[in-house]
Amino acid sequence: MARNMARGRQERGGSRYLPIVGSLLALFMLAAACTDSDSDSTADEAPATTAAPAATEAPTTTEGPDPVVAEARAAVLEYEAAGLGTDKLPSESPPVAPDKLVGIIPCLEASACGFFADVSEEAAERIGWEVLRIDGKGNADDQAAAVRQMIAAGVDGIVLHVVPPESIPQAVKEARDAGIAIVGFAVIDPEVLIDHKFPGNETWINSGRAIADYIIAETNGQAKLLAFVSGDLPNDIIKDTEMIRRIGECRDCEVLVKEEFLLTDLQTRNPEAIASAARANPDANVIMVGFDAALFFAIPELEKLEREGDFFAIAHDANPENQDLIRNGRIQRASLGYDYALAGWEAIDALNRIFNGEDPSGSIAMTHTMRLITPNNVPPEGERAYGLVYDDFYTNLWGLG
Repeated sequence: MARNMARGRQERGGSRYLPIVGSLLALFMLAAACTDSDSDSTADEAPATTAAPAATEAPTTTEGPDPVVAEARAAVLEYEAAGLGTDKLPSESPPVAPDKLVGIIPCLEASACGFFADVSEEAAERIGWEVLRIDGKGNADDQAAAVRQMIAAGVDGIVLHVVPPESIPQAVKEARDAGIAIVGFAVIDPEVLIDHKFPGNETWINSGRAIADYIIAETNGQAKLLAFVSGDLPNDIIKDTEMIRRIGECRDCEVLVKEEFLLTDLQTRNPEAIASAARANPDANVIMVGFDAALFFAIPELEKLEREGDFFAIAHDANPENQDLIRNGRIQRASLGYDYALAGWEAIDALNRIFNGEDPSGSIAMTHTMRLITPNNVPPEGERAYGLVYDDFYTNLWGLG
């Protein structure tokens, strides 16, 4: 069932989720080598008459098919088939720590972060904990204020959903000094400010490569790309940087536009900026937007252009609304995502391990679920992309079944 992405929420503690289913920089330099040859002639040398004029010489080339295209095509098949088996899920858990109050902060409710928070809230309620949920509103000031409000409320743990700890270090330090456990989903945390982050940075690098491979494969190595990359989410910066780097390995691919956008641009500046770039670059054949929510709000403007030919868009997260776009043959053709429902449960499982004095890394599972959603494998409406029911799994894992 599709989630209304424009729906904003403030603090809440009783919402439940209906099961469904981001800095690295790379510089590319092209060098052209030219050689000059000078030949001397004397007056008594005969003029060269046997050589054909340069203009009539047959062109020669040593270039064959770009091997990157074949690599990308093979990789796309693997990305489409990837999934998750129960063997990748945790097999044991400590006892449930009772009587806990946990805080959940989504980066911005009107984005995929709200979905992640929905699932963590459901998982927290299933394990028997109370929940305090506060919208991070897409900016560091509000996110820091949310952490401090949770400190005042006496929470035992906090889940940061795409809220970079390094952007609110003082508030995080105050929470840690108060004895509050903190876990973060889709964060980089280079200063190791929190107790546990998931998944690891390698996950975001793999995501960027997968998106680039799809672009290369679908355009037969002839991508003319408009790239709208995240300017404020560290995990997405890593992902988008790797995507640009991989596109640079494609011999005949070209990045026509590379523009940064902010989380708060989702419904304001971003849609028109994407459409304007498409109007200004009629040769473009693909648009990449850092994550699905940002692309979703731009779709109506893009469709007004009525672009003909093989023109498509790709993003990241595989949100339900964007799966609908793929399913119905709209401009968005693909999205690279993970089983984010699992991320919500993983956050609560990690907190429970911390409360029990155990290593939270035993909770990691979502990193194994990367899948490229395309018209070839997008699930029917209302069906999960991964097919696992985490409520039952974690209820049994925690000994509550």
